[in-house]
Amino acid sequence: MTLTRNSLQALLLLTLGCLVAFGQTAVPAITYAYNGPPQTISYTTGSVATFVTIQVPSLVSITKLTVTVNISYPVVSDLNLYLFGPDGIRTKLLERNCSGMSATLVNMTFDDSASTMYNSFCPAEAGRGPFKGNEPLSNYNNKVASGTWTLGIQNTVSPANTGVINGFSLSIAGNAPPTPTISANAIFNSITAQTGPIAPGEILSVVGANIGPAVAVSASAGNLPTTLGGVQLLINGMPVPLFYASSTLVNAILPYTAGSSGAVIGGTVTLQIGYNGATSNSVTTGVAMASPGLFTVSRTDANKTQVKAINPDGTLN
Repeated sequence: MTLTRNSLQALLLLTLGCLVAFGQTAVPAITYAYNGPPQTISYTTGSVATFVTIQVPSLVSITKLTVTVNISYPVVSDLNLYLFGPDGIRTKLLERNCSGMSATLVNMTFDDSASTMYNSFCPAEAGRGPFKGNEPLSNYNNKVASGTWTLGIQNTVSPANTGVINGFSLSIAGNAPPTPTISANAIFNSITAQTGPIAPGEILSVVGANIGPAVAVSASAGNLPTTLGGVQLLINGMPVPLFYASSTLVNAILPYTAGSSGAVIGGTVTLQIGYNGATSNSVTTGVAMASPGLFTVSRTDANKTQVKAINPDGTLN
C-alpha cells in the first residue's frame, strides 16, 4: 500500500489546498449530573467501593473540568474519593484527609483553579470553596469527554461509620472536534490516482481534512473492518471495508455488493466520511461498471511501462 499512498502525494497536497479546514470551536461549560438514587457508603476492604456514574454524550476535547460532590458522611478522614474518566484514568480528589477535623463534602466543588487544596482547609461548612483535589483534574485535558465517568467513594477505616452519596456532577468545557471535510475532486482510484466514477470492486482513496486519526491506522490482513481508527466511509449511508485511515487520506474497497446500498451502474451515489461521531459533507459521484488499474514497478517512470506482477516461481514478470 506504500505505492498507493506515495502515488497520491502530489494530488493530496493540491486537493488539500482546495478544502476548507474547519478549526476547533470553543464550547462553554456544560454540567452533567448523576440522576440515580442515593447510595450507601459502608466500611469495605481492599478495592471495594461505592461507585456512581454519569454518562456524558459530548465529543468535546476537554479544556476545563470541575467536579461537585454531595456526600453526607460523619468523618471525612475515613474516605477515599476518586474520579475515573471514560478511558480509565483515575484522579485522587481525597485520600483519608482532614484527620481529627470536622470537615464536610456536602455540595463541595473541586476545581484546579482554586487557591487552596481541600486537604489543607478541611471546610466544615457546606458549599465552601471551590478547592483543589489531591491530584489535578487537568489529567483529563485534551481527552474526549464522551463516555462513562465514575466517582468512587471508599471507607476502609471505620466499620462504625456509614454515610450516603446523594449525587455528583461534572462541569465540562472544551473544544468541538474539527468537522471532517471532503471535496468532489478528492475521490480517486487508488491504483491509477485518477478521479471519475467509482466501481464495484475498486480500491478507492478519499482525500480530505480532519477525516481520521492524526496517527495513521492500517487494517490487519484478513476480513477488512468497516470501522478503522474511528473512521467509516459511507456509500449511500452504508459503511464499506477500510484498510487505511489517517487525518487526510482514507483507503477502502468498494464491495461487489455495492448495489445493495442503492449503487446502480450509470447512476450516482452519495459519499460521506464519519469520524468519531462527526460526519462530513456529502459528495455525489457516478457509478461505473468497472474502473481497472494496475500497479507498476516504477512510480517515477512517466509511461509506467512495467506492471508489478509476479511469476509462479516468484520472479518479477
